[in-house]
Amino acid sequence: MTGINRIRNYMKRPGRFEGRIVLWAVLMIRMLNNPLRADDLVIQHTPVGKSTSQGVISIEASLQPGMPPEGYIWLYYRSDLSGSYEAVELKPTKGGTYQSEIQVLPNMNVIEYFLLLVVEGKKVATSPPTRPYTNPYRIDLTVAKKKPPANDSVPLNAGEYSTIVPLVLSPEPESQDNTPETVVAISFLKRTSEVDLGSVELMIDGVDVTSQGELTPFLISIAPASFSEGKHRVSLHAYDVIGKPLRPIDFAFWVGKRKLTIPADRNVPLQLDVEDAYQQALNEFYFRNYQRSIDKLYVLLEKYPTHHLVSNFQYWIGENYYGLKKYLQAIEAFEKVSSYRKSTKHDDALIMLGMCYRQLGKLSKANKQFRQLIRRHPDSEYVALAKRFVK
Repeated sequence: MTGINRIRNYMKRPGRFEGRIVLWAVLMIRMLNNPLRADDLVIQHTPVGKSTSQGVISIEASLQPGMPPEGYIWLYYRSDLSGSYEAVELKPTKGGTYQSEIQVLPNMNVIEYFLLLVVEGKKVATSPPTRPYTNPYRIDLTVAKKKPPANDSVPLNAGEYSTIVPLVLSPEPESQDNTPETVVAISFLKRTSEVDLGSVELMIDGVDVTSQGELTPFLISIAPASFSEGKHRVSLHAYDVIGKPLRPIDFAFWVGKRKLTIPADRNVPLQLDVEDAYQQALNEFYFRNYQRSIDKLYVLLEKYPTHHLVSNFQYWIGENYYGLKKYLQAIEAFEKVSSYRKSTKHDDALIMLGMCYRQLGKLSKANKQFRQLIRRHPDSEYVALAKRFVK
């Protein structure tokens, strides 16, 4: 029976076709009302642990609740023979998972690996979820392995090249409580572009350390003997093989606790209107320059503690910390909003407090914030969202 005849026969059955149409419509409405958010994406993966494979080891993972557009899962792996990470993209399978393989060479004893989810060129999630570069999964190989056949490289067309977006693997930008043995690692996601390795320049605290690090087509990493306590700054500049510059990397991290200071060059000039300075801080937030926005907002808090926008300064500090995934600092900032009695940001702060606790897995505390929002601000635009979460 042809496909056309099957459809005709199926449509003749009363109620069946209409039921499918209704079901399809309901699913589409749910998808539109509940779009995937980057913060909700989780890599689900069972570590291999041990293997007796004679040629390849299969690495499989799934993504919950699903893969968004422009999303990719990358597998980074290295062995005790090479010591250098290589990267390969996991491909979708018919079963809805994502899979790739690691080639096993003779005399290999250990393979280390981790998974990286990238959405629209930004790191979204890893597996293991914390410090994957320095604490990867480990595969113990129990028998000698057979060398696989060599693969011929496929040349790329010049028209396929595009700007490569470097991703910081370690340490987390603007993070504190790092150890003196912190490893600095930045990835080059290699799809159809390649990095001109001769152009790579890695600077730490103003010193060129490129030659001291490990540089591969996939990443650059360096483990200095010891970082001193305090603030350190990392920057990276490079070009791809067709001469296009990569987006520069520039970030700070702290060994030990961070001491909050207000940089002199970010003070608000006296002639600058407060609202203009506030808008500049918001612009930094909208361009995801979260730490710069935080610095500007702290300046405004210190200089103008009685300004009518002071609670907004405090609120957006919390929003920036939330963007940095520093949920404890965000909670501290959002809680301070309630101390401003005339603030128009009380309901905004409550919904964000609930979101922070959800990100930390503390659902009972999250629901408490959502219920307070519903009770205290019944006309708030966030009530519908809060009710959805507490169901």
